[in-house]
Amino acid sequence: MRSLLVWLVVAAVAGPAAAQGLPEGGGLDKFMKDSAAQQRELQGIVERKKVGKAAPKKAKAPKPPKHAPVGATDFKPSAGHPTVEMFLSSSNIDANQQQMLRSTFDGYFMALGQMFRPNSVASGAGFALGVSIEIANETDLPEADARELVTGVNDMLAASAEFKKLSSAERQALYEVFVMTGALLQMMRTAGDTNPALKTQAQDMARQVISQVSGLAAR
Repeated sequence: MRSLLVWLVVAAVAGPAAAQGLPEGGGLDKFMKDSAAQQRELQGIVERKKVGKAAPKKAKAPKPPKHAPVGATDFKPSAGHPTVEMFLSSSNIDANQQQMLRSTFDGYFMALGQMFRPNSVASGAGFALGVSIEIANETDLPEADARELVTGVNDMLAASAEFKKLSSAERQALYEVFVMTGALLQMMRTAGDTNPALKTQAQDMARQVISQVSGLAAR
């Protein structure tokens, strides 16, 4: 099961560009080229979560940042989870294992839709980013910090001209890839409690996700 988990996470982390319906050469790097200011803000959030510190105090409190509308990265979902099905069908695992993973992913989709905004790319990316920060730094993020990450991702994507061009189907594909990535990393995290080698692999992969989502090379 260990090698299967590693393979699945590698496949998911490899990416949004491979998800059904996404543009060739896609992925967040392209979407975020024109959102440098928002990306720097998100990088600051990630850095603070990594080191467990609050934002440095200033003599005069800055004005609260103006955030993008909460629905800026929403999409109208199609029936089912087509990208999940494509991923499972190409995974070369048997029907029982596919069903186990399908049920696991469904549970995460349901829980994520209850905790954060449903059918939102920012929710999926923020989830994958939060899980990755926890794994890479062996820490737990409070719910308020997780929500802050989602808000930061929402701001960054909302400012991207490339992201705005994505169709609803393309956004859903991106969302599903992020949720699968976060779920699979969580599975590796649990298995890594009794397997040091797998724990190390999970941390390495988590750093890749942090780098991909935030543009910040995790240290």
